Amino acid sequence: MRGPLTAAGWQVQPDRAWVSAHHRGRALLHRVDSRIGLTDRDFAVLDEWLRVS
Repeated sequence: MRGPLTAAGWQVQPDRAWVSAHHRGRALLHRVDSRIGLTDRDFAVLDEWLRVS
């Protein structure tokens, strides 16, 4: 797999292992607090990453 990849969730550690093994492009794995859900700060992180991708 190539090209940008984003993932947001409460459990990103297993995803990090998969991405390291299978993805050659840029990747953002962003942890979200499952008690709160996506916040404005989370959306800002995703927005910034997508703008530079």
